[in-house]
Amino acid sequence: MRRAQLRTFRLVVSIGAAGLLAMVLRGIVVGGPFPWDDLANAVSFLAILILVTWEPGWLRALSWLGLAALFVNAVDGLVPATVEVIRPAHVLVPLLVLYGALLGDLWLSLAAMIGVLGIYAFTWLEHRPLLRTDLFILTNLSLATVASGLAAFGVRIQHRRFTETLRMQAEDLRKELDTRLRLNAIIFHDIRNPLGALMAAAELAKAKPRAEPEDLETVDVMSKRIRAIINSAHEIGSDVEIGLASVPVASVWERLQILFSGRLAAKDQKLVPTEGAEHQVRTNLEVLCNSVLGNVLDNAIKFSSRGAVIQLAAEAAGAEVRLEIRDRGPGFPAIVLHRGERGRRYPSSIGTEGETGSAHGLRIAALCLQRLDGRLEVRNRDTGGAAVAVVLPRAEAGASRPA
Repeated sequence: MRRAQLRTFRLVVSIGAAGLLAMVLRGIVVGGPFPWDDLANAVSFLAILILVTWEPGWLRALSWLGLAALFVNAVDGLVPATVEVIRPAHVLVPLLVLYGALLGDLWLSLAAMIGVLGIYAFTWLEHRPLLRTDLFILTNLSLATVASGLAAFGVRIQHRRFTETLRMQAEDLRKELDTRLRLNAIIFHDIRNPLGALMAAAELAKAKPRAEPEDLETVDVMSKRIRAIINSAHEIGSDVEIGLASVPVASVWERLQILFSGRLAAKDQKLVPTEGAEHQVRTNLEVLCNSVLGNVLDNAIKFSSRGAVIQLAAEAAGAEVRLEIRDRGPGFPAIVLHRGERGRRYPSSIGTEGETGSAHGLRIAALCLQRLDGRLEVRNRDTGGAAVAVVLPRAEAGASRPA
């Protein structure tokens, strides 16, 4: 919109400068006194044109300067006073109101309208009493000026409505794009680990004459996890309310053991529930395990040494339950403590055995928790290592459980 205003302003100023230069040429051809006033106004218009091209940010200030230059030129056409009351300049000055309307500036149009009416009032005072014909023309010109001002006001209203409509459409498009980007980020990030496990199982199966039951079980578990990740991502990315139910903490710990058994075994690590398995939380089990706790546990495995023990703990506090994953790794750097739980991106680090990451894990976890009415808390443990807590609403015992 500002670009269109800039083009309109350049066009109006260019027409004004061209018209004034034409009047200068006409004065030279016809003869008589040299039209210094028209030349000065033409130069000022060219200067305004150069300035707005050099610095577009000065558009508003230069628009007012252009209006002042147009007024000076209009008044110059009325001076000196003559016996003739109505002159060509009187007929042309209402166009100054349209100048502001074309630029979409209501205050510019109102200032022009007041200035033009002031010229007509001054003409009436200078030549009163007016002849009936002159009074009729001056009255009609005044009405035309007021009508132009009202038209400018209407244009401004329509301009604001149009701008607001465009803003709302742009906001809707931004939200839709943001939703799609979040959906893709969740899918691409969370699907990497189960996909890697599937590929490893496939390689093992190729090396063996017959597939072992554990290989088939890995393929089955990881395939189901990939499907669950995709379904969860679609739920997170949609505007539909996510289905929440009462979930025992024990079921959450059990699901994590199943999903990460392969990764834990690859580093000889153990996942040990320590306390709080009797509590219940109100959540979506698939989203919680795949996109929230799954990302937290993935980081704990990544930054824990071979043979380490990763603890799972739950603690009820009022209407909330804290599900915490604790490791004995190097702990979080300051930038992660500052950004992680707020869902802001931070630099990625290399794991204990060279594992790489995307630095999106905690970000996705925090994003998904917003849809689960929860929040993320990160800290470094006094005894060493990191702890990430997922705080969720507490569910009443005996409430409905997920199917």
